[in-house]
Amino acid sequence: MFTKEECLLLRLQRVVSYLAVGVSGCIVLIPLAYRLEVLPLSVAFAVFAGGVVIGSLTALALGVSLIRTGVDRQRPWVVIALFVVVSVTAAPWMSVLSAVGAPAIHDITTDVLDPPQFVEAALHVASGRTDYGGEELAQQQREAYPDIAPIMVTESPDEAFSLALEVVRDMGWKLMASNAGQQRIEATDTTFWFGFVDDIVIRIRPEGVGSRIDVRSLSRVGVGDLGANASRIRRYRDALTAR
Repeated sequence: MFTKEECLLLRLQRVVSYLAVGVSGCIVLIPLAYRLEVLPLSVAFAVFAGGVVIGSLTALALGVSLIRTGVDRQRPWVVIALFVVVSVTAAPWMSVLSAVGAPAIHDITTDVLDPPQFVEAALHVASGRTDYGGEELAQQQREAYPDIAPIMVTESPDEAFSLALEVVRDMGWKLMASNAGQQRIEATDTTFWFGFVDDIVIRIRPEGVGSRIDVRSLSRVGVGDLGANASRIRRYRDALTAR
């Protein structure tokens, strides 16, 4: 026999469980609505962010209620709802937390003095988007991502070009251009949630007895990138040097 307070708590638990599942569905479907051009980016992003916040609050409420009432096999929906909402909200929060302190920049390169130039990407983005931001941008990158540096390999430029191209394909990026004569590769990578397209250019030059590989990663939209471009370059660097 439940007390009046316990009955109220159980009702609230059920309502919050339904809300948690509903918000989780919203978080998943809103980016799809943007991709299908049903919602503009500003609206989709605002609703998505709001959904993540509300979902996080419902997860907290469910967690506290389970501590108060305990897990009951006759009410499995509470645990299921908690699992669903935590699973859906965890990824956005991890992205945000990992980017704490990241500057509001969206163009990262291993060579800030002579950045690799986009050719193919310039045909698909707003005018001036591929122009490099100069010393101000370079200084922000140096402070935020001091580990982003040219990739040195022992292979000859031709061998390094083939290796770099192979890693691009292994990364699952969409190849846009491959010019062996200019030792330049261009590709795009699509982000998970909203399907934002980011551009990558790779340049190979001789360096001593081996080669120097420079990479530049640029977001097509937005001001900040939550560290996504630097992370992409690191993953590429690690995959390349692991060969």
